[in-house]
Amino acid sequence: MSGANQLQQRLAFIQIDNAAIHALAAHRDNIEAALPFALDQFYRAVREAPEVRRFFSDEAHIQGAKTAQMKHWSRILRGEFDAAFNSN
Repeated sequence: MSGANQLQQRLAFIQIDNAAIHALAAHRDNIEAALPFALDQFYRAVREAPEVRRFFSDEAHIQGAKTAQMKHWSRILRGEFDAAFNSN
């Protein structure tokens, strides 16, 4: 299966179509503003849950994951659905 087909299947699975892309773009500024706080809350919960915390070797690992999620969401909010998105 080609990369383009895999990407289309992935987008269909996560229900990102043209309407979703436009809605995300319309709300991008608000979502980007809220994302750091939301991820801080998420990783606070991760740190407090031993069954999840074990997936991270140390605080730097958690910070790396948070940074990667910020980049991932930035790509989604900008509609950057390319080979790099599909490899994540």
